[in-house]
Amino acid sequence: MSALDQAAHWPVRFQKGQVIYDEDELSEAMYRIRRGCVRLQVNGPQGARQIVRFAIPGEIFGICSERRNTSAEAVTAVDLIRYSLHSVMELCAANSLAALELMDHSTQAYRELAHHVERVAHLSAVDRVSWFFEFLLKHGIFGGATSPRRMPISHKDVADYLAITPETLSRSLRILQDRGEIGGRKRRARDRSSTAGGSTPPEENASRVMEAGAAAPYSEA
Repeated sequence: MSALDQAAHWPVRFQKGQVIYDEDELSEAMYRIRRGCVRLQVNGPQGARQIVRFAIPGEIFGICSERRNTSAEAVTAVDLIRYSLHSVMELCAANSLAALELMDHSTQAYRELAHHVERVAHLSAVDRVSWFFEFLLKHGIFGGATSPRRMPISHKDVADYLAITPETLSRSLRILQDRGEIGGRKRRARDRSSTAGGSTPPEENASRVMEAGAAAPYSEA
């Protein structure tokens, strides 16, 4: 049981595409994800946006003391636990375990943001896309599928997260498909060749798990 669950909290649900909160509005609550995926983004003055995080089940987002530093929208239908921020602050003042848990979530979010900035700043577009699909596999998001067709997420969302244009994303996907790193003809050809030989190399097993999307805990149901 989470120490934070001693604070006032209740379940809420948002549909795909629904705004959970807007950037710069007063902060009255934080959220823990039970099912689904939420994108956190900042919006530029000319309408441009930068997605800074995809929050997934078990993670907490919206930890802001006064005003929201991002906006939050549901990528899929999501089930959340909404915590009263006032109640959480009172709990943390009296309960060191709750305070440490909140600090751990904040530190994890900061670490992910720092690594995201590093990759966006230093990796090529193709390497950013490859890293993104590795991220999906590592966390089992959308079943770990490496084909964009298997994900309930738009090309624009992926492009805005990786700070590239949708056109650059499409070109990068074609390059990765030609390499056989994500779902494509070369991978299927290698799979058939490996099956005919009677054994499958470990890296091909990993590729099949990624392509199959075995268990999809983040799919819309």
